[in-house]
Amino acid sequence: MRNRLIIIVGGTGTGKTFIVNQLIKEFSPTLTRVKTFTTREPRNEQDHESYNFLTPQEFARRVKSGDIFEYDLIRSERGQYYVGSSLDEIKQVLKNSSGIVSLTPSGVAALRKHRVLISVFLLQPARQAYKKNLSDRGLRPLEQWKMMCINHFRFRIPQDIPHMVMPVTRTHKDQTRFVYEVGKLICQPQ
Repeated sequence: MRNRLIIIVGGTGTGKTFIVNQLIKEFSPTLTRVKTFTTREPRNEQDHESYNFLTPQEFARRVKSGDIFEYDLIRSERGQYYVGSSLDEIKQVLKNSSGIVSLTPSGVAALRKHRVLISVFLLQPARQAYKKNLSDRGLRPLEQWKMMCINHFRFRIPQDIPHMVMPVTRTHKDQTRFVYEVGKLICQPQ
């Protein structure tokens, strides 16, 4: 069976980290997190499970060397910062298991050029769930509205890339559907 990379795409506050953590809890060791690189500061200790934290200078050096093959400038409640991925990190995870990573749409497009078996899920949060997620991050209503508008237009997958749109309502039903869909992908023979 060929290992697959599960890609979760969604804007700030859509629940990507929560979903990734739930899927890893459900499918570990068959599914392993691929850590990405970022120049932002950690929110908490758990952030170190998802990200490799770099200075802007180190990030730029790795981009220039080709170690980080795709990256994007993120604008969020924490300001501007870069997030990027290493093809070597992805391939290292896929040697032993299927992987899961959170990418931007441009990251998905860049990765498609490489010979990696991918399945893409675009998170589409219901308005109330999204407002609650952003409120939990301390954003005021006007900031929440701006973030929802930015992410609505920015986080779209090109039509020629197969993907599944996953509604996010902050309910057990969402988690169950994700577990079911990802389980079909990583537990089936190729």
